[in-house]
Amino acid sequence: AGQNDAALAAVTEARDRDPGLLRAWLVGAEIERRRGRTAAASDLLRGGVRCASAVTDATRERALAVVDRGLDDAECLHALGIVVQEHGLPFTPGLVCQLDAGLPHTALDYLAAATQAGSRAAAEQTARVFELVGLPDMAVPFDETVVGLAPDAVEARGDLSRTLWKSYRYAEAAHQARVARVLRSEDVGDATPEEGESASREAETALGDAALARLDADDVEGARVRLERARAAGGLNTAAIGELLALVDEAKQLR
Repeated sequence: AGQNDAALAAVTEARDRDPGLLRAWLVGAEIERRRGRTAAASDLLRGGVRCASAVTDATRERALAVVDRGLDDAECLHALGIVVQEHGLPFTPGLVCQLDAGLPHTALDYLAAATQAGSRAAAEQTARVFELVGLPDMAVPFDETVVGLAPDAVEARGDLSRTLWKSYRYAEAAHQARVARVLRSEDVGDATPEEGESASREAETALGDAALARLDADDVEGARVRLERARAAGGLNTAAIGELLALVDEAKQLR
């Protein structure tokens, strides 16, 4: 029971962060079915079908008409299979077994709470757990949280790019990879001018946000380094960054 509770809490956290994560709805429904809560399982199936953005109206209507039959019904399973296929997500056999057997029964409860409280380490660990058990799409929201907490961290961008790629979100994955290259002061590689400009703008913003965070922490040198990198990123705010950098240099000299 404890492992089911932990697994349900994990997928609920993932679903709250991104309601479009169809698999999080389906995993939750399977857990509720195992617990004998058929009404709760049907509610989760219905919610998942409604939130599946890439599904045709005909497929959605067919699935909604049979979800109340439950996960032991062949027609319900068939309809859900078509929903998942149209949504673009691969099947992972033994999905809930992997979650049940592979995770301590209280770990994800604490990790999810710590992530909500702003812990980068907890978000990173949760993302890697989901990736390890073959659920990269559920890892993406946690990798996005890490990027939000450390916008200039190249490794965090790499992790996000990898889980996006594994989730078949190729364009977003390529964009994050380009941002990581800009953050490393490298060329964006094989990209259109628009794609290169977008990556430069995001890298510039990330470094600017990181610089402000260092100023809040009274780390003038750390802020200066990040502003230098932001100016070199080639975004749209080079002049403004130069002015802020001059102010930071003045502050450093007064110390």
